Amino acid sequence: MTRAGDLVSLSSADGPRRLGVSRLIEAICGVALLAILLARTLLSETFVVMDVEFLGPSTGLSPAGTARLDLITLMLSMALLLVSAEHRARLGYVIGIALLAGGTLLSSSYAGDPLAARLAGFNPVIALIACATLCGLFQQQHWRRIAIAGIFAVTAAGAYRCISQRHYEFPTTIEAWAEQKKELLARGMRPDDPMLENYERRMRSLEAYGYHYHPNVAGSMLMAGMLICAAGLLAASMTARPSAPAAAGADQKDEALKPSTIDVSSLFALALLGAAAYALKLTGSSGALIAGAVGALALFIGFRYRHALSAHPRRSALLLFAAYFAVILAVATLGMALGTLPGSSLAFRWDYWTAALRAFATAPLTGIGRENFQDAYCMFKSAASVEEVRDPHNLWVTLLVEFGPLGLIGGLTLLATWLSAAFGELSERAAPARPHNTKLGRDSATVAASLDSNSLLARFVGVTLAKATIVVMLAIQAAASGTSLHDANLALLWLFETAGVALCGGALGWALVGSAMRSPAGDALLRIGALAAGGAMLIHALVDYALLTPAGISLFALIAAACRGETATAPALLTNKARMALALIVRIGGVALLVLVWRFAAEPARREFALTRMLNERVLNAAHADDSARALEALAATPGPFGADSYARTLRTALQVHQSAQLSDSGEASIMRAIALMLKRSDANPYDAATWELRAQGLAALANRDPRRPLDVEYATALNDAFDAIRRAVACNPTNPRVCIRAAELTIKLIDPLESTAPRLSAALAVPFVNQCLDEALRIDALRPTEEVMRLRESELKRIEDCRRDMDSISRG
Repeated sequence: MTRAGDLVSLSSADGPRRLGVSRLIEAICGVALLAILLARTLLSETFVVMDVEFLGPSTGLSPAGTARLDLITLMLSMALLLVSAEHRARLGYVIGIALLAGGTLLSSSYAGDPLAARLAGFNPVIALIACATLCGLFQQQHWRRIAIAGIFAVTAAGAYRCISQRHYEFPTTIEAWAEQKKELLARGMRPDDPMLENYERRMRSLEAYGYHYHPNVAGSMLMAGMLICAAGLLAASMTARPSAPAAAGADQKDEALKPSTIDVSSLFALALLGAAAYALKLTGSSGALIAGAVGALALFIGFRYRHALSAHPRRSALLLFAAYFAVILAVATLGMALGTLPGSSLAFRWDYWTAALRAFATAPLTGIGRENFQDAYCMFKSAASVEEVRDPHNLWVTLLVEFGPLGLIGGLTLLATWLSAAFGELSERAAPARPHNTKLGRDSATVAASLDSNSLLARFVGVTLAKATIVVMLAIQAAASGTSLHDANLALLWLFETAGVALCGGALGWALVGSAMRSPAGDALLRIGALAAGGAMLIHALVDYALLTPAGISLFALIAAACRGETATAPALLTNKARMALALIVRIGGVALLVLVWRFAAEPARREFALTRMLNERVLNAAHADDSARALEALAATPGPFGADSYARTLRTALQVHQSAQLSDSGEASIMRAIALMLKRSDANPYDAATWELRAQGLAALANRDPRRPLDVEYATALNDAFDAIRRAVACNPTNPRVCIRAAELTIKLIDPLESTAPRLSAALAVPFVNQCLDEALRIDALRPTEEVMRLRESELKRIEDCRRDMDSISRG
């Protein structure tokens, strides 16, 4: 009989032939989907290009590469939905995912950088769709075993990478940085530059980050993997004990099968657990350590009271749900009472959250858009705060502020559904293995029964699929991370540090999980471990953003599905006709989402990548400044939309070329046309202070383009527009003293009468603004602690004095 929660249920009378084709497609898509999700836990992915001037272009997977992986993940999920003969997903999953997708589309319409909002917003939606798909796939035990073995593999690789960084890579990196810093200083970079000092301070902190951009992300990955490893170790030891109950459905011969192998695998699992714990300490992520401790406590309580949990699954889920949000409410109450939170780390986060709520007030119905928090935070943060963070560092604040009310409701729906399903699964007693395709007739049922988990064929298939998954995962990781396997040294290093460690971890996980799954108690403990790991990631998400990164949400999808969030005891809420109608809606919605992701995320990201490559190849690598100018003019005239990032990058490059003394008259004309074309485009981010600064510089360049020629009427208003852009820049980031200083300097250039034929800004309008900017810069800097690395330097204080002197001269003139 079909379960009450069925959303997709295909029937066929083609017998074993149809079953064989479906199983083949399922095997291919299942291996590919699991491999992508596992590979993403070993990748640094980004939704925007983050270039630091003194470091050069960022490494890691580009936004276009991230979009391609998302698109492939969604296609594989849809393929599995279409071929699966019995896919069981809950109505709550469908509603929650639909609300989250709706929040992404709605919030991106308001966002200053809509492309980044769509890329970052669709990513968790697609990962959760993959999670719901895996819930159906994991009805076959060997798929769940493969997934957990894969988690062992990536945990081992991540732990080794963190330890290697701390004890091998960091000393070499610091030596190389000392040489690079000498070159930077020789090129004119100041040794007291705040960005340079802040970067060096973070590098010398020796916080291991593994395969990721930030230690907190690595810490979250390791913490969750440790809990899965601990659960597997505990479950395997239970199964290996002679006192394990054989009457619970397990075969007595299998219970005693190769006890020496089980002991060896347990020793290796203990070694992996210790290595992961040490690597977690090296990341310096206090939030991950605390969340891991809470998860370990939950694992112990779940193991100790597993019979009570299975007897009252709904009550247990409700209690956990209430306790989780009671903690949130208590922290919020404490923060409102004190005006902050104890400890510098939590105090910073309180600033993030309060500024986020002020930003949410500007778009309460839509949200501000995913990956658009930094601009909103800079606009509303307190003057004493020095950081300009890109994320609110809280899952639920992020869902509300960036995805809007739809995203928050969708997230709550998904959490409630997952907890209900996961605890409901714990209540199921051991039952005989049932065939995967229950609607394919007697012949098909016979074939499916031959794939029972205890048969030799099933073991062969499982081992083959597990090996294929790990190999494909490693291939994706190597390709997406840009690892040059053509270089023999790099290839050997990758084969040892990534592939070798991951294969060993996967083999260990496969053996340990297989031992654990021999008994119902061990299998239930694995589910409890997955539940504890997922809960720990949710706890860490209260103070960090790791869960909403591609790596974090991919790992969470695997862990959540490993709970097998389906229960055969769910009440029949829908009729057969309603289930069939809902199954059709799910498929249509999935195809529609596939089109949306391609049209509004993957294809624009590909275009952005092409524009960036064109900028690098034709402009930055041009032999002469005139060639760069002509290439920029052609690029600015390219039809179609630019992204906010490529718009700012192109305009910045045009201004840099304009300042070159090597331009001929024709080159000068080309670069001025390029600037004019860029300023006419509507692709700018209206909430980004840096973009407004660039526009002000471009407008000033147009107003002063050639003092030897008569002024065109078209450019007569460029001066006032430049002044408006300067004021908009300050309004977008009013608590950054450096923005105030740059605004004052640029305004002085607009009012200083250097050329009689060039238009000039009225001093009566500009002088009060300049004085206000300089006063505000000093006031904000005085609010910050003396030891703060981002305080104004002597050179910047001298710039303020120079501006004062220029203002006195202008006032007297």
